[in-house]
Amino acid sequence: MQVSNSIATWMGNGHAAVEAPIGDDGFCFGSEPSLADVCLIPQLYAARRFEVPLDACPRILHVEERGLPDVARQEPLRD
Repeated sequence: MQVSNSIATWMGNGHAAVEAPIGDDGFCFGSEPSLADVCLIPQLYAARRFEVPLDACPRILHVEERGLPDVARQEPLRD
């Protein structure tokens, strides 16, 4: 499906751009969570929803594994 391919392309490009500057401290910009980490969580949710591969993003996945405050990990509201 063309829409899925387009989503995968754009999300993949975005993930690559975010992956590059993440260091080894555990979060996007250091050893403490920031707004960048909180914004990353919905992007991972969307990537999984649209079956976008995350294999090329080990640092992003490490940020997710480190955990964030409970409020950032809540599921989106459902109707």
